[in-house]
Amino acid sequence: MLSCHDIHEMTSDYLEQRLSLMQRMNYRLHIFLCQDCQRFFTQFRTTIRTLRGLRPDEPSAQAVDAQVEALLKQQRAQK
Repeated sequence: MLSCHDIHEMTSDYLEQRLSLMQRMNYRLHIFLCQDCQRFFTQFRTTIRTLRGLRPDEPSAQAVDAQVEALLKQQRAQK
């Protein structure tokens, strides 16, 4: 049977479906029997889902305007 350490090491591979059938079965059995690993798995999966839902920060309209203005000044200076 897998150890808790094994579960922690395999969780990414499990979620990305990179484990063999036997590994998945052993992983699921351990999760079924171990409440600590159930909690770990739930927290890990929730974290991954949350991070995937985040978008990169977008610059403010003021920052975009300032950048455009700087580029226009640079262009005018080169003419």
